[in-house]
Amino acid sequence: MRTQRVCITLLLGLVLQPVFASSKVILIATSQAHTVALLELYTSEGCSSCPPAERYVKKLHTDGPGAQRFIPLAFHVDYWDQLGWKDPYSKAAYSTRQRDIARRNRSRAVFTPQIVLHGLNFPAYKNVAKAARLVNDIPARASIQIQVQQPASKRLRAIVRGKVLAKEDRPHAGVYLALYENNLVEKISRGENSGKTLNHDFVVQEFFGPLRVDDQGSFVLEQDLSIGSERIIANMGVVAFVQDLVDGSILQALSLAFTALP
Repeated sequence: MRTQRVCITLLLGLVLQPVFASSKVILIATSQAHTVALLELYTSEGCSSCPPAERYVKKLHTDGPGAQRFIPLAFHVDYWDQLGWKDPYSKAAYSTRQRDIARRNRSRAVFTPQIVLHGLNFPAYKNVAKAARLVNDIPARASIQIQVQQPASKRLRAIVRGKVLAKEDRPHAGVYLALYENNLVEKISRGENSGKTLNHDFVVQEFFGPLRVDDQGSFVLEQDLSIGSERIIANMGVVAFVQDLVDGSILQALSLAFTALP
């Protein structure tokens, strides 16, 4: 296990700027020097313990240092869907990712809610903010730039470029891209949360990867993004991150919100 697995800092300054060119709107975000703490929440609308966990993660985000240092993503798993309520945001791929994390952490079971910080199961919820600051204390092992183009009102294209810095990290580095959405509301009529209205943020709607890097550590991931007519683009955004596919540690993460897009 690398010593950088628990702590990583890259003072990752976020450069965010809208550029208007003909009919396109272009947003650009660029990572700088520190590793951003990536939190993955595994959750489900069918789980009565999950809404408090989601509220806790939102509070961490609201009270925290911002996307330059802390990025949450909520993966809705599908193994609750047969127990009374089908979560409209769940995907089998997210359950598979959680099981991969369990195997990597030598855990025999998956569960919700689960917080994964920097690739590690993190049951000590009260210490997340402190642990995230420790992650911010180690130089980043990858650089990332995200560019988002909007050729039409409901058409988006993300281009993720970057480089894995250390030669020894390159053979087992993978690049991921998540399209997330905030301000989602769902009325639950069955299951453990029956009768409740749930509010969701950071919900992963689409997830792409892993893209492997070349021998020089460079990568380019280009992806058209599906934006349905019912979605509000300003509530959405993308997160790109580079992960060690062996030990699960996050080499770097970068977020780009679409709040500047019409």
